[in-house]
Amino acid sequence: MKHAILLTLALVSGIAAIAQEPTKPVTEQQSAVTPVLPPRATPQTMAKELGLTDAQVEDLNRIDREYGDRFLELNRQNLEQQAKRARTTELRDQKQAEIQKAMTAEQWALWQQMKQAQRDASLKAREERKAKPAHQE
Repeated sequence: MKHAILLTLALVSGIAAIAQEPTKPVTEQQSAVTPVLPPRATPQTMAKELGLTDAQVEDLNRIDREYGDRFLELNRQNLEQQAKRARTTELRDQKQAEIQKAMTAEQWALWQQMKQAQRDASLKAREERKAKPAHQE
């Protein structure tokens, strides 16, 4: 019984010590990789960057909520992977078409440029992480 109690205390102490280890400091290289947009750009972010009107922001909020609900419902359905992928692509394309309708041609073009810049920055960061040897972390 004493051994079991001592073993339990040692295990708990070890876990507590690990949980209190400090996190890695942000290196210069990590802080230099700043995405152009947040991981999930909100209509409010878009409004500022693209100069959207209040009515456009309202439309984008509605579109975001509506398609968020549709995607949740799709995830709840018990569909085969291929059917689910096709339906997801269809919903994504419909959402993009509605977003495009809510914007002017100039705003849409700028939005596409911003999304591409974000993709490029993410790809570059991913490639840099892959190129870095694991033992240097």
